[in-house]
Amino acid sequence: MGGAFAADYPIIVGQTLYQPDENGLMLAFPVSRMTAEALRDPPQLSLPAGPLGQDIRYGETAFMDPVQGVSCVSCHAGGGTLMTYRQGHLIPSLLGAAASFPLVRAGHIRTLDAQINQCLRMTHTAPLPASSPRLQALNLYLRWLSSGWPEHLAAKSAMHGVQGGC
Repeated sequence: MGGAFAADYPIIVGQTLYQPDENGLMLAFPVSRMTAEALRDPPQLSLPAGPLGQDIRYGETAFMDPVQGVSCVSCHAGGGTLMTYRQGHLIPSLLGAAASFPLVRAGHIRTLDAQINQCLRMTHTAPLPASSPRLQALNLYLRWLSSGWPEHLAAKSAMHGVQGGC
C-alpha cells in the first residue's frame, strides 16, 4: 500500500476487511476466518496468581498511564486488545503481537523492546533504557497479551503490513 487510509472506519464483511484509502479507492483485504473471529471476540485472558500476575498488572498500568500526556492507549484501544483507526492509519490489536518478535526485515532484527521504544518515539516520548522497570513491565504485558494465540495468527495479524502504527 502506498498511502494512508481515509477517515472512515474499516468494516469486516464475511472474510474481507473493507477500507477506503485517501484517494477514495475502496480497498479489500482478505481476512482468514480465524483472524476475523479473533478481531470480533478477543480472548479473555486471566492474570496468573502471585508475583507474576502483579507484574503483569504493573505492565498494564504502564500501558494505560500517560507520560507527558500520552499513553499507549492513545493509539492502541482497549488496552491493546482492539484494532482501531488513528490519523489515517489502521492501528492493529496487540493480541499476539509479541509472538512475532524478534522480527527480521531487510536484514535488520527488531526486538519487542525496540518496537516499544519506536512507539514511544512516534508519540514524542523519550525511549526507555533496557534496564528500565517500565520497559520490562510493558514487555511483560505485551507478552501476556500474546498468551494463548497461535504464532501463525500473531505473525500475520498483529503488526504485519501496517504503516504508521506503533
